[in-house]
This record gives sequence, C-alpha cells and structure tokens, in this order.
Amino acid sequence: MRKSLIDEINELENKVFEMANIINNMILIYNNYEEVLKLEDIVNRTEMDIELFAIKILALYQPEAIDLRRIITAIKVNNDLERIADHIENISRDLHLVRGETIVDLTSLIEKVMDAYKNSIDAYKNRNSKLAKETMKCDQNIDIQRDNLIRQIVEHIMQYPKDTYIALKNLSIIQNLERIADLSTNICEDVIFLVEGKIYKHGREL
Repeated sequence: MRKSLIDEINELENKVFEMANIINNMILIYNNYEEVLKLEDIVNRTEMDIELFAIKILALYQPEAIDLRRIITAIKVNNDLERIADHIENISRDLHLVRGETIVDLTSLIEKVMDAYKNSIDAYKNRNSKLAKETMKCDQNIDIQRDNLIRQIVEHIMQYPKDTYIALKNLSIIQNLERIADLSTNICEDVIFLVEGKIYKHGREL
C-alpha cells in the first residue's frame, strides 16, 4: 500500500509540474492573445483534473505526515497556478486591446515577476526552501517598482488626458503582474510548509 501511495503522489506532483510548464508557455507567448486563451483553457481543465486526482488519493489512502503535506501542497500550488494563468490572460487581453502600446516601460517589472514565478516552481520541484525564502524577499522590490510605475502613469494622465484609456489598461497590467508575484510568494510559502513543516503567511512564519 505504501508504494502505491507514493506512486500516486508522484503522479499528482508530475501533473502539477506539467501545469506549471503550460503556464510557462503562456508567459513566453503573452503577446499572442489567441494562443494564450487556448492554453488558459487547458489550464482550467487540468486544474480540475488535478483536484479530483488529489481527492481520490486522500479518500483511498488517508495519508499522514509528509505524505499528507505533499498532497496538501500540490492542491494549494494547483490552485495558485490556475489563478496565475488567469492573470496572464488578463495581461495578454489588455495588451491586445491597446495593440501592445504602453506609456511606461513595463519590461523590467515583467522580467522580475516572471523570474519570481520560475524560481517558485524551481523551489517546489527541487524541495528548496532556501530558494523559496530568497524568492519571497523579491516581492518587496516588485511592490516598489509597481508603485513607481503607477505614479508615472498618474502623472502622464494629468498631462495627457487623451491617453487615459491606454493608461488604465497599463494600470491593469501592472496590477495583474503584482498579483502573479503575490501568488508566486504563496507557492514559496507552500514549499516551506512542504520541506520544513512551517506555516508562512505574507512572508512571515506563524
């Protein structure tokens, strides 16, 4: 029974990693709204499949200790991944609506957020709580950069009211990027719970 349980949990985690790869592909093509929509639909179906698979394992084996932590972590990461996919779709949609036009340079923020996401997944795959904690520290820098960009956009609107629509879409993109960073932090917190059995919320141990 023990071997069967481990096999099932390994398969569950592999499903989550596959979902993470789909989202990574969404990141790579975020400028292509139609293709992002197709991948987001796959993510939605995969999220439900993973959740049902996890419930089946819980019902069949009633796992304890580290086995239970692995399943709980997979369920939580699965949920966070689905929400990240939603935010990537939002970003892609807003860029599509303004035909890629921005009034501030979003490149650096996008790179920082996507690095945070990739590092959170690497931390999960490699059971690396140190990397998870380091990645969580980046969230504050992302928040600072977000605030600076918002300030620039507000100043731009005051000078050029005709750009209000584009500005609002830019603000929406920034807010969605910030939410991806927050969800990446959630994944890092899940990794710490998995590896160390410690509960972190909002970057702090409870």
